Amino acid sequence: MLRLNGAFGPLQDMAVVGVLTIVTSTGTGAEADKHFLRMTYRVASSSEAGLDKLAPVVDGVIGEQFKRLKTLIETGGVD
Repeated sequence: MLRLNGAFGPLQDMAVVGVLTIVTSTGTGAEADKHFLRMTYRVASSSEAGLDKLAPVVDGVIGEQFKRLKTLIETGGVD
């Protein structure tokens, strides 16, 4: 497990607390030869921060970075 604390992406200049967690696991049964990554990003702040409106943007930015990590692992390089 890798856990990072910080405000990433569009949240960098906001007064928020963020925890990004990446967990690795191996498959079971028919997928026993596969490895998996699971990412979660939890963010908290005051209600004035409007995190509910920013969530889709943050999800897009973090999701794009996760795709790049996946590409790096699978191919050894990124776009």
